Amino acid sequence: MPGGAYCLGEAVVLDGETRVPVLSRIASTTEHATPLSPQRLTFTVPTRDGAACVPSLTPSHALSVPPHLCEHDALLLPGDWTKAWVALMKRLNLQAHETVLIHEAHTTTGMLATLLAAETGAQVLALCDCAHAARRLIALGAGEAATYASAWPEIMREHGGADVVLDLAGGRHAGESTLCARRHARIGVMDAATRDLFDETQWRRFVSRQLALIITDWSPLREAASASEAAQEFEAMTRTSAWDRFKSCRRESPIESLCDH
Repeated sequence: MPGGAYCLGEAVVLDGETRVPVLSRIASTTEHATPLSPQRLTFTVPTRDGAACVPSLTPSHALSVPPHLCEHDALLLPGDWTKAWVALMKRLNLQAHETVLIHEAHTTTGMLATLLAAETGAQVLALCDCAHAARRLIALGAGEAATYASAWPEIMREHGGADVVLDLAGGRHAGESTLCARRHARIGVMDAATRDLFDETQWRRFVSRQLALIITDWSPLREAASASEAAQEFEAMTRTSAWDRFKSCRRESPIESLCDH
């Protein structure tokens, strides 16, 4: 099956390395009386500085792309969407009645996590890099959004605190989040950094409030079942009015491009 053009999307960290989402058009070489529409598959490939990105034509972790999606949206499926979905729904088991605090919510993964949590019925508290991003996140469904330049632990505590915390910055904000985490809250760290997450005071607070630390990293190579389940939820989400909100708020990827192989 020959492949068509590839779209390279915004890089994400998976399996401990940078991976680039790829969209492949696959057409059958068999002659048919009725022309067949090319199948679109999306997957990720590892990439390194200065190394060529040459994806396999038959990746073992490919996902079928819903036919109604444009390439720009399809590139979210194998990386950012599945990363957010696995973190919130599989690792942190987010429930509709809970409040979730999302760090780095201005990123693509953070915006998708905000959308997913809001559509799940959870109350979303979002933290981001600037006031403009905060306004986008409110439009996306966050109940409250604040910047890191503000006294955000106090602001989020005034809103009742969080049952769930998702730190998309390798645990950079996990320690401070203990200030606004409710008793028995779950703190999820994506792409966990190899450093201490809590200082002594934060650790005592972590223990006294009986918080839980959950590493939310996932592997597209080892967890095909989770990716397939996420893909089903992705198709359902892209058929809702919430997806239109996301597209209107979405940042353009800084490195997205088209190329032929």
